[in-house]
Amino acid sequence: MSLRNKVVVYFKSQPKIEFAICKNNSEIDRNYLGSEITNIANTILFEKLPAKYDIKNYLNQLTRNRNRYRNSQSIKKQVAELIGKFIYEFESCSGMHCRSDGYQFYYFYNIALHVAIQLSNLAKGHTRFNFLPKYFIANMLSKEEQETLYSIRGTLFLPEANQQKRKLLDFFYSAIQPLVSRAKLNEVKQFCEWIYNRDYLWNFRDISTFNPKIKPGRIFRTATMTFFQNDRSFDHLLSEKNIRTVIDLRSDTEVSDLPYTERTLSKFNYGKHNLTHGISQNGSGNSIIMAQMRKSPIAFLLLGAMKRLRQPWKQF
Repeated sequence: MSLRNKVVVYFKSQPKIEFAICKNNSEIDRNYLGSEITNIANTILFEKLPAKYDIKNYLNQLTRNRNRYRNSQSIKKQVAELIGKFIYEFESCSGMHCRSDGYQFYYFYNIALHVAIQLSNLAKGHTRFNFLPKYFIANMLSKEEQETLYSIRGTLFLPEANQQKRKLLDFFYSAIQPLVSRAKLNEVKQFCEWIYNRDYLWNFRDISTFNPKIKPGRIFRTATMTFFQNDRSFDHLLSEKNIRTVIDLRSDTEVSDLPYTERTLSKFNYGKHNLTHGISQNGSGNSIIMAQMRKSPIAFLLLGAMKRLRQPWKQF
């Protein structure tokens, strides 16, 4: 089988053989270091232009650098790079969650999880094969730790995204705790929690962003808030945005499956508007929320399906 820059040969009773095609010395790095080869003399079977590429000296330097990379200072540098990468990938997955893109959320979430596992591997004192830790679950985790890791698995179902992001962050914090100072840990936590809270109510946005005729802070839209109605962040949202009225655009079936509780309904005025084609495909539903403003009778939080309302919007 031929892949990009690689030829793989499979055997019925033997392991596969992979031939990597490298056009320059640097392309050797990843595969060579990942193999943990120590005897360089036995690795060069044929060199067409030794004077031009000098592969032997290049590989010797590569292994010397790898050994230096394993000292304490280099591990600190590696930890710092991985923490930065985790934050980047976590923000990417959280941003896709906020935009209601289930697959891209899943993709970036799994990259962030992989980086968190690399950090956990380093925290346990293992530096070999850290790009893709070998037998990490079976050999390095207790039974309780295994159960925790299993529960962090990625999901394509966006209503589960917040709880999975919470578990991932807790795992990440526990992984870096023995690797960084308390001040650095708190700094990282503060930023990650800001991302988490920013995107907690997914698909939430101010309608004025896309309609300049509507004043900011008057009309918003989001997915159904029933997923978050029992969380403290829900009450904070109602208070921060001064929300007083919610118009639910979900179908009767969706409302029946995910209803607001009586306690929640006591916090705002609630209305329902049936849209013939307003049924969500991912179970998130549509709603409208309205907020009381100082100089205006009401402000609206439109939750989904705004474009299906054919009435023109006057300036508030």
